Amino acid sequence: MKKRIVSPVLVYVMLLFSFYKANIPNDNLISLTLSNIDITIELGNNEYRYWMEVMLTMARERFQTLTEQMFYILLCLREECCGTDIMAKVKQLSDGRVMVGPGTLYNLLENFVLADLIVETKVEGRKRSYIITEAGQQALADEVQRLKCLIHDYQKPII
Repeated sequence: MKKRIVSPVLVYVMLLFSFYKANIPNDNLISLTLSNIDITIELGNNEYRYWMEVMLTMARERFQTLTEQMFYILLCLREECCGTDIMAKVKQLSDGRVMVGPGTLYNLLENFVLADLIVETKVEGRKRSYIITEAGQQALADEVQRLKCLIHDYQKPII
């Protein structure tokens, strides 16, 4: 009699390995949905059965597109600013439409520093100031171009 062993973890590992082996670039595959995977492998007197419903999502490249908050933070940092100044400038630039709370702001600032989009310029006690880098200016310019394309597409007549 055959012994059955079911392992959803091994299916996940096998799927990840097949994606890496296929060498699919991240920007070409945003998500893939597979369902009801049923794999049976017979080895001698043992039968290994792997079954599960799976949805794998591959992340986009970080900061490929910017949220409104990201956009306005980078926009403010074309001049050296501290966190408090950034929150006030975002509100002013957007006529109060976009608000950035301290939790969101400091999380984004930390991620922007790690991505080399901004640099910390000075620290005075708890007050930290930042300014945009060339990479940050390019990310901002890319986002402006992307938004212009959206507007252009919106204005096209639908045929």
